[in-house]
Amino acid sequence: MRLSRSKGLSGAAWGYIWFVRGTPQLLQLVFIFDALPLIGLRFDEFTTAVIGFAFNHAAFSAELFRSGIMSVNRSQSMAAAALGMGPFLTLRRIIMPQAMRALVPGLANDTINMLKRTSRSIRRLTIRRGKRRAAPGDLLEVRVLDIELRQDWGWNAMRPLRGTLPDDFAQTRLSHVPIDRERRTTTLPFGAVLPLRPFFGVMGVAPPPVYGALSTIEPREHGGNIDNKELTVGASLFLPVHASGALFSVGDGHAVQGDGEVNLTALETSLAGVFEFHLHKAVHAPMPFALSATHVIAMGFDEDLDTAARQALSEMIGLLVQATGWAREDAYLFCSMACDLHITQMVNGEKGVHAMVEQLRLSTSTRGSHPLVAALRRVGMP
Repeated sequence: MRLSRSKGLSGAAWGYIWFVRGTPQLLQLVFIFDALPLIGLRFDEFTTAVIGFAFNHAAFSAELFRSGIMSVNRSQSMAAAALGMGPFLTLRRIIMPQAMRALVPGLANDTINMLKRTSRSIRRLTIRRGKRRAAPGDLLEVRVLDIELRQDWGWNAMRPLRGTLPDDFAQTRLSHVPIDRERRTTTLPFGAVLPLRPFFGVMGVAPPPVYGALSTIEPREHGGNIDNKELTVGASLFLPVHASGALFSVGDGHAVQGDGEVNLTALETSLAGVFEFHLHKAVHAPMPFALSATHVIAMGFDEDLDTAARQALSEMIGLLVQATGWAREDAYLFCSMACDLHITQMVNGEKGVHAMVEQLRLSTSTRGSHPLVAALRRVGMP
C-alpha cells in the first residue's frame, strides 16, 4: 500500500506506519483507555487490549496470511481449475488448508512475543480505572517477578568531582565490562570475577504535584533513583501514591552493585523485568519500604548521611509498631539488637540509608492487616 500509485492508499499506509507502528504499544493502550473516554468512547481492559493489538499488528498479520497463501504451489490451482472447481471452492478446499499450515507457526510466535512485550502494560492499566484506580493516600505494592540480562556487556563510569571521593580521582574513566549471562558473572578488566545480582536502580511513582518538575537523579518519598541492591527478583517494593494513577516507572538496570555505589555508577546494563502490581487503598506510608526474600527494609534519603540514617531507623520503628503492635520504645530497643543500617548509595545528591531486619526475627510477633504483615505471610511467615 505504501508504494501504491493511489494517494489515498499510500497516505493511509504512511499514517499507519508513523502513528501506529511508530509509537510504543503502551502509549497506544493508554490513548485508547484514557483519551477516548473524553469523546464518549469507553472500553474495559480486555477490549482495550484487543483493539490495541489489532491495530498494532494488523499489517504484520495480514502479511503472514498473504505469504501463507503465496506459498501454495500455483500448479495446484491450475489442477483445480482443470477439474472444474471454481475460485472460491479452490480457495476453501485447497489453498487455505495449506496456507494455514504455513502461517500458524509465524502467527503463533508473533502473538506470543506481542503478549510478552505488552503484559506489563495491561497490568499497569488494570490499576488505573474505577474502584482500583490508584489515588493519593494509597500504597502501591510492586512485586519483582523476573529480571533478565539483555546484553553481554555493561559499563562503569567515574568522573572528577563526583562520587564518594570527588577530589581523589582527577581523570574521567569509562570501563566497558563483559557479562557472562550463562554463568551470571562479570570479569573486570584487571581480572577480578564478580557474581551478578541484577536489579533496577530506578523504581518509583510520580512525586507530589506541588514539587513541580524534578530531576530523576535524587530519590525521595516517591522512590525513584533508589539504587537499593536488595530489590532483586522476589522482592516487593511498597510506594506511597502521590498522584492519580500512581504512574509507576522503572529503569536504570544494574548487573551488580555494592552498597554505596561509591564511584558514581554500578555495572550499568540493559535489563528486562516482569512486575506484578497490587494496590492497597487508603494505606498511609510516609516513605517507601520493601520486603526482600529474607529481610524487611525501611529507607531514608537526605543530603546528610546522618539524617538519612535517622530517617531509615525511624521508618523501621514505625513499620515494626504497625506490624507487631509493639510500643515505639520496644521497637527502638529491638532495633538496637536486631536491625542493621546499610548505606544504599552515596552519589545521588540525596544519599540513601536502608535499615534491615531479618524476617525470622519477627516470626512470632506479627499481627494485624498491614500490607507488610500480609506480604510476610505470603512469603511463608506464620
